[in-house]
Amino acid sequence: MRYLHVLGLSALVAGVASVYALHVLRASELAASASDTFQCSSAQLQGYYPKSEEVVSHQQFSIPTIQYGFGTSPEPLFTLLGGSSYGFMVTLRVDESGKVVCYAARSDLGTLHPLNGKRREVIEKLMTSTFTPFEKGGQPTAALVQESIDEERLPLRHIDLPAAPQSSVHIGLNRAGCFGRCPGYSVELYGDGRVIYTGLSYVDVRGKHTYQVSLDAVAKLIEEMRTGDLWSLGGFYDGDRSGDMPMFTLMLDVGGERHLITDRHGSRVGMPAVVSAFMESVDLLTRSQMWVQLSNETLEQLKTEHFDFHSWASGEILSRAVENPNGRDEQAMRDLIALGAPLDSRPAREGYPFGQSESMESTLEVAMKNRRASLVEPLIAAGALRGEANIDQNKLDAAFQAAIVGGNVGLVQKVWDLGGDKSRPSLSYDKKSWDFESRTEVHRRAPVALLLEHHKYDPHAWDGLPIIQFLVAKGCDITGTGADRQDLLHLARDAGDSELLTYLKSQGVY
Repeated sequence: MRYLHVLGLSALVAGVASVYALHVLRASELAASASDTFQCSSAQLQGYYPKSEEVVSHQQFSIPTIQYGFGTSPEPLFTLLGGSSYGFMVTLRVDESGKVVCYAARSDLGTLHPLNGKRREVIEKLMTSTFTPFEKGGQPTAALVQESIDEERLPLRHIDLPAAPQSSVHIGLNRAGCFGRCPGYSVELYGDGRVIYTGLSYVDVRGKHTYQVSLDAVAKLIEEMRTGDLWSLGGFYDGDRSGDMPMFTLMLDVGGERHLITDRHGSRVGMPAVVSAFMESVDLLTRSQMWVQLSNETLEQLKTEHFDFHSWASGEILSRAVENPNGRDEQAMRDLIALGAPLDSRPAREGYPFGQSESMESTLEVAMKNRRASLVEPLIAAGALRGEANIDQNKLDAAFQAAIVGGNVGLVQKVWDLGGDKSRPSLSYDKKSWDFESRTEVHRRAPVALLLEHHKYDPHAWDGLPIIQFLVAKGCDITGTGADRQDLLHLARDAGDSELLTYLKSQGVY
C-alpha cells in the first residue's frame, strides 16, 4: 500500500511537471507571436533605470487598462499554487529623444509573460508613446522604464444601485492588518454624516471615535458608488491565499440591502481599479489618516471630544506615534508632550497575542532609537530622565544605550553630557544571550559599543565609526564580546562598513 502511495505521488509530481512544461511552452509560443522586431535584446536591457517618480513626471501618456469580459481571463502563467494572474510588467527602452524603441515583457523572475491579443495591442500602443527625454548628469540619456499594466474582470451583468434615501445609506470599510505593520482599523459612514472610527492595530490612535462630515460630501460619495457600478461587482477578490496580504472589506448598505466586496489580492485577480479608488475616497472623506498617524488634525479632533491629554491613553498615543516609522509630524508629537501626555505609558507591543506583552522601553528610548532628535529636549524638559530628585541613573543609562542603537552620534553625545561630570552613562551593559548547549539564558557585562547594529542594505543614515570613536575617547573597551561571543568586527562586516573595519583593526580588534 505504501509502495502504491509512493508511485501515486511520483505520478502526480510527474504530471505537475508535464503541465508546467506545457504552460511554459505555451507562454513562449504566445510571446513569440508578438512582433519580434520590437523586443529588446539583452544588451538593450542594460543601462539607466530612473526611479518611479521620475518616470511619472516624464510620462506624456496614460497607461491603458485591459478589460476582460465575465468568464474570460488572460492566459495565466502556471504556478504550483494555481489561479490566474492578472496584470503584467513591461520594460520599455526609451532613447535620448524620449521615443520608445523596444520592450521586454518579463516577470521579476525572468519568465516570459504570455501575450494574448489584448496585451499585444497595449504593447503596440506603448511603442508609439513618448516621454520627456531623461537626463543623467545634465545630458540626455537613454532610460529603461518599467510600467505596470493592470487587467480587470468585468462584472457578469449590471445591477442598479437600490433606490433609497441618503439617510438609509451605511458604508463600512475594514482594513485588516498583516504579519507586518499594516494598519488595522475600520470606519463606518452613515447617510446623516456620522462617522465611527475604530482603531485596532498599528495605528497611533486606538479605540472608538465618533464625529461628523458634511451631508454634501456623503452625497458625492454615494454618486461615486453609483458611477463606479460597485453594486454590480463580484464580492470576493482573492487568489491562492498564499503570502501575507492584508484583507480589506467594503460594506455597502443602501436601504437595508447589503453588498460586500472583499479585497485580498485585488489587482492580481482582476479586481477593477474603481474598488480601490472608492476605498481611498472613503478614507479621505472620513479622514481616517489622522488616526493612523498623529498630526495636528488629530489633536484638534481630540480637543473637540474633550479628550483628557493627561490620561494614560494620551501617553500611549504618544508612545505609538514616536515608534511609528511612517510618522512624520514631529511637531504634533511635541505638542502632545506639551499638552501633558504621560511619559511612562507603555502600550502593549504590537503583534503579541492578545496584547499581553508590554513594551519595556520609555518614550525617550523609543525616540532615541528612531532618531527623533527634535523630541529629545521636550521629553527631557517634561521629566523623562527625572528621578525622585535628580537624574535617574537607570533612565540615563537606558537613554544612552538607545541612542547608540539608533546610530546617531549627535544624540549619543547629547545624552552623555546630560548628567554633567557627576552622572555619566555607563559604558557597559548587561547583555543577554541564549546558550543552546546549557539551555539557559546567559548574562555578561559587555561594552555598550556592541549595541550598535546596522545592515548594509538599511537605507537609514548610520554614524557607526563616529560613535565608536566617541566611545573610545570616553574610555569604552571595544575589544570585549557579549554573551553570544559576537564582537565589533562581526558588526562592522554586517554593516558593510570598510572604514569601521579598518579603524577597529588599528585599535587592536581582531
